[in-house]
Amino acid sequence: MIVTPLTKLTQKKVKFSWSDACEESFEKLKDKLISASILTFPGDTVVEKLTVKVVLPEGSKNPSVVVPLQRTERKYSYLDVVERTVVVLKKANVVPDHKSPFQVYYQFNPIYMLAEPLMLTFVFFLFFMACVTYLHLGLSISKTKQT
Repeated sequence: MIVTPLTKLTQKKVKFSWSDACEESFEKLKDKLISASILTFPGDTVVEKLTVKVVLPEGSKNPSVVVPLQRTERKYSYLDVVERTVVVLKKANVVPDHKSPFQVYYQFNPIYMLAEPLMLTFVFFLFFMACVTYLHLGLSISKTKQT
């Protein structure tokens, strides 16, 4: 079997040692998984309704699609700080002969990649400042003796 050397690596009490056999097994398995025979419809399969959803990064603008599929809608998710565009493509009665590539183009400002890390850093900074202020002021609950 192709995966035997890789499977042996995951067994208990076996020292992990990546050998040439493991590398060869990994490459064969990778080639098999991305080959056209795995990624095609079996036999005379007909898909009645095919829906492909492409989720674009936060802050992407002006999406355009070059595709033989019919573009039916553009949605926005509600869980993000900045709306995230979802391009939905639909086609009916798809057979193996209908496979064709599609391309999605959009504009993206790379500064949006920093939004979440900067917010997280700011929250940690505020927490740090609150801790320093608390310790500096010495706000503690204790009984003091009255004289």
